[in-house]
Amino acid sequence: MSPPGTPGFLIAERFSIDHAAELPVGAQLHWQLRTFIRTGQARAGERLPSVRELAERCGVNVNTVRAVYGRLEEERLVVSRQGAGTYVADDAPVSDELRALAGEALEKARAAGVEPRELAIALHSVSPAPLPDIRRDSDQRGARVELRRQIAKLEAELASYPRDLQPPPSPEERPHHGGRIAGVGELERTRDSLLERIDEVRKADRTRERRRTKARDKVEEMVREPEANKWSWVSSEETGEPGCKEWRVTPRYGPVGAAMGWWRVKVSGGCPLAP
Repeated sequence: MSPPGTPGFLIAERFSIDHAAELPVGAQLHWQLRTFIRTGQARAGERLPSVRELAERCGVNVNTVRAVYGRLEEERLVVSRQGAGTYVADDAPVSDELRALAGEALEKARAAGVEPRELAIALHSVSPAPLPDIRRDSDQRGARVELRRQIAKLEAELASYPRDLQPPPSPEERPHHGGRIAGVGELERTRDSLLERIDEVRKADRTRERRRTKARDKVEEMVREPEANKWSWVSSEETGEPGCKEWRVTPRYGPVGAAMGWWRVKVSGGCPLAP
């Protein structure tokens, strides 16, 4: 276990897992860590304990912790960085109201002689009264602000990719820029549409980069073994380089060179003039 002062130590120390409880330890971990993030106790960009650290602290299997982190990542509350660990997402939503309500409920429970565990079970088990279809105005305003922030961030990421990789926008993608106030549902559809487009662009970018890498490897092979790559050619468009360069494997001295096995890579450049 990491000593005090190291990243994730304070968060790990706050966990309390009841192995005798009816609620599975995985659910307990997920609920507690989600609450730490949603109430601001674990702040944006903060490094969480490693899988092994948290497993040792809570006395659970590492696969249980790994599954909890995976679920939190699906909920966009945490991000995993290869070789660096797991961090609270920069855009993880924080609710001061949630923390205040939880604290108020806990104080009232203690005053009434109710154990926190019993309160948690009751809150989880009771069926709430049906909520109205329309959210309160204050809730709607807050949700719209958050959704617009997410949409702006997604649009900025999309704009960072080359235009030729980007699929056309869906019909509902930008309704929030009109002269009316878009509702929460409409903004959620816009955000989800952008997420789908970015996923497509990322896949297209990875595919194009694989092709360019293959083309660059081919050029190196042609230079290294021209005789094994007779008549092969690769353009700078294929390698992703600027200009109109071409690499061609041709024989020296024409047919005589071909007959003698004298092959070379000829590099030509210069774009044709526009008509």
